[in-house]
Amino acid sequence: MTWATENLHAMRNFEIVPNFPSDRQFRTSVTFCHIHFRTQNKSPSCLQLQLYLLTLAMQAEIQPEQASQITDFTTQSARAEKTDAILPMRQPYMDQIVSGIKDHEFRRYRISHTVKRVWFYVTAPESRISHICEISEAKTREEGDEPLPETGRGNKEFNERHPDWEGSGFAYEVKGVWELRKKLTLKELKGEYGFKAAPRGLVYVTPEMLRDVKLEEQIKIR
Repeated sequence: MTWATENLHAMRNFEIVPNFPSDRQFRTSVTFCHIHFRTQNKSPSCLQLQLYLLTLAMQAEIQPEQASQITDFTTQSARAEKTDAILPMRQPYMDQIVSGIKDHEFRRYRISHTVKRVWFYVTAPESRISHICEISEAKTREEGDEPLPETGRGNKEFNERHPDWEGSGFAYEVKGVWELRKKLTLKELKGEYGFKAAPRGLVYVTPEMLRDVKLEEQIKIR
């Protein structure tokens, strides 16, 4: 078992092992300390991942099995963080979000604060995930809350508790929109990612989807 692999097992148990073998001299030891202190306020899984990747970078050569361990560890971290969720969306509302006519999405429930991006599954007849949107944390209209800026469709009605918006007590600002270069159809969701049926409510994006669909490779709309 290599020294890097030993550190991987320790970090998987949420133990941070920053000390290096005495018979090795690393020029990057100062960088290690810098990253160590900068990440004190990050989640344990995020800190684990950064420390482990840095450990592997210090090795003279990364073996194939170690590269596989990086993928596995990244997948576990993504699953733990739950930063991406899937929500069903009907037309014409998806088109309104893409065009900017609608700059907030309204829901009846509070989405976890860990969710930073929503993958919108557009319902039949499209039946596919076509866009990823960066969202804010939930905004409400409780006493003392700031009203939504009346810049998008539905914002004024939300603020004024219009009957059509009465059941939608949470608003999420759409901060960015990306179009998928290759849309994810329902057939692909079932065949490649283990979905049993079309998403009917909030479900979390699988680690395999995060691995295959990289946000930076998609088309930035706004």
